[in-house]
Amino acid sequence: MTNLYVVIMAGGGGLRLWPASRRSHPKQFLDLLGSGETLLQTTYNRAKHFVPDEFIIVVTAQEYTELVAEQLPLLPQENILGEPCKRNTAPCLALANTWIRAREPKALMLVLSSDHHIPDLAAFTNCVTGGIAFCKEHPEALLTVGLHPSRAETGYGYIEIGSADDANITKVNSFLEKPDLATAQTYVADGKHLWNSGIFLWSCVALAQAIERFLPRVHQAFLPLEHLTNINRENIEVLYTDCPEISIDKGVLERSDAVYVLHGTFEWSDLGTWGAIARYMPQNDASNATVGTVFTQDARHCIVYSDSSQLVALVGVDGITVAWHDNALLICPTEREQEVRGLVKTIADVYGEKYL
Repeated sequence: MTNLYVVIMAGGGGLRLWPASRRSHPKQFLDLLGSGETLLQTTYNRAKHFVPDEFIIVVTAQEYTELVAEQLPLLPQENILGEPCKRNTAPCLALANTWIRAREPKALMLVLSSDHHIPDLAAFTNCVTGGIAFCKEHPEALLTVGLHPSRAETGYGYIEIGSADDANITKVNSFLEKPDLATAQTYVADGKHLWNSGIFLWSCVALAQAIERFLPRVHQAFLPLEHLTNINRENIEVLYTDCPEISIDKGVLERSDAVYVLHGTFEWSDLGTWGAIARYMPQNDASNATVGTVFTQDARHCIVYSDSSQLVALVGVDGITVAWHDNALLICPTEREQEVRGLVKTIADVYGEKYL
């Protein structure tokens, strides 16, 4: 698929997986599942199933470009694009799109996130191949991938489809924010809602036209890079000072009437919380998911992650998460894991960067 490029977004901080995920070494650069590969390396190998190295682009924070190069030594250095500051996913994809269009104006773009777990590569490949064919037949389409929810998940965004039929690709009716539990349960039951995976497929022309129409400030910011094949740190830093911070979902997809959703048939997880990681950890008969040297007695439904050689012992507890890394230890009820992001921000206010 020589006109296909794969863009890997790898700039997130992964605060909800603290203390293992740190600002200097966030989750995409960790082997959280004990597979022998970091999440970024796994995503890269998924991308290589479609295209060779020269057609893979990684967009990350400027401070992580050396980590990317270290973990992906076969990826050309010029394919690693470092953002000088966080501007969310719309500028991230505008940068990648500008880079690609300077080389192949009529290319297709597949967008992957570096923190997804997709265990069935064959099913994923089959799904994406169908999406590529759709985008070639509908060059104006902006295609996102949705997954039929298997549980009431409050940590995911949702997509309401236009109808509850069995069509593989349907128009998007609306994008919905992360719901409360009761709303999520309704979404699972009604058959009209999909998890929003954050995996996208579209032509570079369609994305460029959508950004120009809906995000004129982003479009204007990237104009100096048009047709420029040598995009370096200096010229990226200049344009990011004038670039607004906005997601591709809010900036483009929620405004366009050319958005479709491909109904994914593969297993997928956004590895954003300890609960999500735990589904793929080894588990004992008491449903304790553990990594590291861990002993449990009369403990149930617990998650324990430790990269220390020290023993972690749990007695008489139910439904708690314990995560130990370096100089920090997290203990919290698993049902409150969505609060970890806010906790980390508070710790930063109190202690500075010492524990981050």
